[in-house]
Amino acid sequence: MSKLKGKVALVTGAGQGVGQGIAFALAQEGVAVAVTGRTLSKVEKTAAEIIKRGGKALALECDVKDAASLQRSVEQTVKQFGALNILVNNAQEVPLGPLLAVSDEGFTAGWDSGPLATFRLMKLCHPHLKGGGCIINLASPAAMRWDASNYGVYAAVKEAIRSLTRAAACEWAKDGRKPPPSSPPCRCSASANARPISAASSSRCARRTAATSTGRASRWMADRLTWAEQLKRHTGESPYPERPRAVKRRDMTSGFRLSPE
Repeated sequence: MSKLKGKVALVTGAGQGVGQGIAFALAQEGVAVAVTGRTLSKVEKTAAEIIKRGGKALALECDVKDAASLQRSVEQTVKQFGALNILVNNAQEVPLGPLLAVSDEGFTAGWDSGPLATFRLMKLCHPHLKGGGCIINLASPAAMRWDASNYGVYAAVKEAIRSLTRAAACEWAKDGRKPPPSSPPCRCSASANARPISAASSSRCARRTAATSTGRASRWMADRLTWAEQLKRHTGESPYPERPRAVKRRDMTSGFRLSPE
């Protein structure tokens, strides 16, 4: 039986692409999924497909740039499923282009839909995640490109998300079970090789992750895991699994777990 069975997840930007694939993978593991997105018709199709496959889903229209919309999504998820165990911050407007070509409006849209939305949702979900919840924040290797042309603003907002993740991992460790003295205060992870995922190939395309360590707060890595399998690592019974070999890949997501009591 899946260790994720019976959990509840909220996934932003789940109407298409990577977010949709994450929602499908989680549902396949027995997770009830609140799928959110700006276009209601898209998330309704995602939810309908999950239900068709025998899973549980709730379609929610949500503009991640609107604080009130984020709050409603969290409240409706908890009301519908009675809990919230997993948060996946996936939605992001992508401000690409040369620095001189990106407008203030484009930069602001990238910031509001990325770091600010991630910050808001982590705080809104924190009371529900205490004692064993899991947060996955999607970042990007854009800041590590040898040629940063056209990626400066996008890399800036994604690096901000990574910084928020590390800070929360350290500050919120006390909200879960205290680790042994030889262990880090909590666990952070980062994943690579994610691609857009369609309904027809979600199971195959979701298998595109490889974890790398993130500072002293990270002590584990994993190669070629599905999204659901990576979440199993976070929510498994052993809070500090043995550290595997290093994976020399650039990371694309970051996340952490609030350890159970």
